This record gives sequence, structure tokens and C-alpha cells, in this order.
Amino acid sequence: MVLVTSVTEPLGGFRNDQFSNLQANIQIQIFWKKKTQENIFNNEVALMNDLENQDWLVSSHEPTTVDPDTDQVTATFSVTKTIIVKKEGL
Repeated sequence: MVLVTSVTEPLGGFRNDQFSNLQANIQIQIFWKKKTQENIFNNEVALMNDLENQDWLVSSHEPTTVDPDTDQVTATFSVTKTIIVKKEGL
């Protein structure tokens, strides 16, 4: 299961009191099934590469953790992307 959460979305590119972009800051948490046979590291790297190919910047990556009660492995990382919402000069 994957949980995608918007952390912040500040507006930018102000001209004449109007914004032209927003900086999307997203946190992604991956909850791996217990006793998974998949290579977690390789899958995380592949996902981060896919996101970077779509112009997202991986801004942080937390160490993989194991929940002490459930033994479920969780991975968390953050990505950012500047999204143009208005063309300059309009």
C-alpha cells in the first residue's frame, strides 16, 4: 500500500500580484507487506527514478523502518515539483 500526502504547496512566480506556479511538496510512504519476497531497496530506487523521469525531485529519503508491533516495513521519502499554473504575462 502507498500513501501519498501533500505537505505544502506554496505559490510563487508573483508578478502584478498574481502567481504563476506552485511548489508541490509531497510525502510518499510505502507500507510493504510482511515477509515480502520483493527487493525493497531496488523497488524504491525504481520508483524514485520513475518520479524523477516525470520531473519530480527526490528531496529526502528516510531509512526504512520496521514497526515493532506488526513487523511491517515502511519506507518514506519526499518529492518536490514546480508546477506552472499560469503563463507569465497573462
